[in-house]
Amino acid sequence: MAGSSFATVASRLFRRPFASTARQRILEMDAHAAGRVLPLLDGGSLDSEHTTAQLAGLVDAASVAELCDNFTGRRCFVLQHASEPAARLAHIWLLPKFPSGRFDGGAAGSVGVGPTLIGARTHAALPLAAAAPLVSHMLRELRGEAVEALAELPGLSSWIATHTAADLDGKFGVAAADAAMVMALDGVSITAFPTGLRLRTTARPAWEALAAEYAESAAAAEASLYRAAGAQSVGVAYVADTSEEGLRGSGGALGWLAWAQPEREEAGASVEAPARRGGG
Repeated sequence: MAGSSFATVASRLFRRPFASTARQRILEMDAHAAGRVLPLLDGGSLDSEHTTAQLAGLVDAASVAELCDNFTGRRCFVLQHASEPAARLAHIWLLPKFPSGRFDGGAAGSVGVGPTLIGARTHAALPLAAAAPLVSHMLRELRGEAVEALAELPGLSSWIATHTAADLDGKFGVAAADAAMVMALDGVSITAFPTGLRLRTTARPAWEALAAEYAESAAAAEASLYRAAGAQSVGVAYVADTSEEGLRGSGGALGWLAWAQPEREEAGASVEAPARRGGG
């Protein structure tokens, strides 16, 4: 071993003795989902060569199946119809509870404390609204839980860039407005160290407010999907999506929504988003 490099030794020590591939592990079907066996291991494709005419009429009669990532606890709910097993009509991921919260929601508290819907996708031939049966199914399974959702906000950066400097200055001050415009033009710049940290800290008041406004618009399709199922906006998960696409498209911001807990509604309380931990 003396002649081996540290990297070689480390790779041997930390190599996982799993026979299956990472993809197979992630797509392992939930053994407890009795009666909901997928026709294909991966549940079909969102990019299969099907047309809108072929798939649109299948959504309401489609079945829900589950794929489970036993390593992280994530579950993927898949909408699929037996007549077109090669096509995945839609899917939504469910993140398990995380008591300390997954992301920073600012004054609204910690994001992702309860089970959280995220990453809604539909087949290329279908609108995102076609994932509505999945949302309904997941809410039934999670009845009694403080369910949350995180919605991607593609187009947010481009929308912010259409604002005038004078408009943003008047609302948020010159420093926050200028930083927000830099983020809008190049969201990846917030990952630079240490300048990126200063940039996203300075831009935050403006970016959060504008992202919250954008999340209420029809342009925010995923947020609209969850609102149509009864969710209410809580705030914004700031710089939560650190993928290059997310940073460029929305500065990493995700819309944060939540459903009122059933017991609160039954008790006659006003329908509000569940209280969150932290955040001041």
